[in-house]
Amino acid sequence: MSGYLAARQQALLAALSGASRPIGIVPLTAVELQRGLQAYQVNAQVLSVRALAAVYPKVRQIIGEASFRAMAWAFWRRHPPQQADLGGWGKLLSGFLAAQDEMEGWLCDLARLEWAAHLAERAADLAFDPGSLDLLASQDPAQLRLQLPAGLSLLQVQAEAWSIWAGEVADESSQAVIPVLLWRQRWLAKGQRLSQGDSQWLQALIDGRTLEVALQQAFVADVGFDFSAWLQAALREGWLQGATRVIPGA
Repeated sequence: MSGYLAARQQALLAALSGASRPIGIVPLTAVELQRGLQAYQVNAQVLSVRALAAVYPKVRQIIGEASFRAMAWAFWRRHPPQQADLGGWGKLLSGFLAAQDEMEGWLCDLARLEWAAHLAERAADLAFDPGSLDLLASQDPAQLRLQLPAGLSLLQVQAEAWSIWAGEVADESSQAVIPVLLWRQRWLAKGQRLSQGDSQWLQALIDGRTLEVALQQAFVADVGFDFSAWLQAALREGWLQGATRVIPGA
């Protein structure tokens, strides 16, 4: 790129951001500025739709192509990307939707589910430590914590949002709030509806509670909570990273 073109780009960026024009840079003419702004707008509109469509395919399907495009561009202007990796942009969409007049709560929850699935698929892989589980047989539960894999998340969502995301038929009121677990398995996001006991158990683990405290919370929510059954499922599905001892004072 020639020095002249680079200088014109710097001037356009300064105009877009409202920053002061770099010293020594000749200001853009009105025609140049208008053309630059139009090119930026067209490119940003295309990028906004492409980036959000990759993360929110079900939201796109529900609201329709035209509405999705308009929403994506409005969201871009309200929450422009702060980094070059557009795969990390879009977290605030559920809140953006919730702020719109007469927006359905289940649609906002559907966006939350799709973002959680996106994060699960982007999460870093960490090696499972099977040897650490020997601590379960030798240590006091009050001195142990269970580690969960990156990308695993627990959400409370309306049943209708879950049924759309999972492709299932809701068996209760569509507005009922249910606990849902999302994680990654073989590079693809998976989801599962949870019992109240499993939900309280996992929330305690996510909050960094000891095994003893997590078990207490699970039994309060469901006296039939079965730790052995959960452990088998966790090992099969990949919900568990390992176990660690609690460091006194930490």
